[in-house]
Amino acid sequence: MSLPPKLTKFTTARQSIISYDWVDDADGTGFVGYFLFGTEDNTAKDYHLGRNAVYSEDIEVLDGTDEDFDLTPFNNPRTIKGTAILSVPYNLWPDNQVASVYITCKIRKWDGSTETELASVISSTQSTTATVVKQGVWCIRIDIPETLFREGETLRLNIVPSVVGAGAGKSFRYGIDPKNRTGVTTNPITESKIFIPFKIDN
Repeated sequence: MSLPPKLTKFTTARQSIISYDWVDDADGTGFVGYFLFGTEDNTAKDYHLGRNAVYSEDIEVLDGTDEDFDLTPFNNPRTIKGTAILSVPYNLWPDNQVASVYITCKIRKWDGSTETELASVISSTQSTTATVVKQGVWCIRIDIPETLFREGETLRLNIVPSVVGAGAGKSFRYGIDPKNRTGVTTNPITESKIFIPFKIDN
């Protein structure tokens, strides 16, 4: 005997429960926050996005070059659409020279062999004089077009710092510790987080 239509509605609905940090009802978007953090073993150092406030292997990235922060692969298809918010604390000290820094932030889809770039934005430029330490937090909007992530695909955040005018030892760090431990040169904030907009299924 077939099920009544009212019961069919419940048996065919999504079987997983998804929680959001906040929801934009008008836009049909749910935002999920992910910490940036690092792991390391005897073969490699890797960077990740995750929901849990773990202790990162490194509190900060020192003079970064091109870091990929990956979410674990999706177990179910998900659609991302809207404006992501990224906050990154930085610490710039000049090594006796005038110095400035900005970061290029990119959202990508990674399928295990090919990257597809979805969005890219450059932060504001922060500068300091030859003897003054500059600390602060970038808060950056990243507009992501509607994109379907299939099962097994990964969301990737790429960060590329650009430092100009620093001394031989360079002079820049950004925080990646979900536990927000104090950084080197007394940087008081080290927690970086990105809020990703997921399209809510009706």
